[in-house]
Amino acid sequence: MRPMIRTKGVVHFSLPVTDIDRSVAFYTEILGMEVSERRKTIVFLRTGNDHFMLTKADEPPNRSPGDETRCHHAFWIDADRYDEYVDFLKSRGIRILREEDRPPPANFSGRRAYFHDPDNHVLEIIDWTNPTK
Repeated sequence: MRPMIRTKGVVHFSLPVTDIDRSVAFYTEILGMEVSERRKTIVFLRTGNDHFMLTKADEPPNRSPGDETRCHHAFWIDADRYDEYVDFLKSRGIRILREEDRPPPANFSGRRAYFHDPDNHVLEIIDWTNPTK
């Protein structure tokens, strides 16, 4: 039997975007990410100890059309700031697609809100209550 690969975590993931500057502004000014490296058509962003990159796409992605939230990217936030952050998103004209609260012992329990980024990617903020699961 051949051994399988055992990965240790996620180094980064990529999001295709049509306007790098607009997306960098959204992720830094709305979600508080930090730019860790910038190249001509790629920008690496950091949130906590995790990274992802925005990559220039020629056409707009159609990852999650409409209000579908099944395909999304989730970001962990402080539980005591959840309401404040949802209000902030709304104050910036960002429509909340859906909110829910999954109680323990559900995997990824906590309150969450889903919304779109400028390229229609669905994002989630979650006050993740059981991160050790």
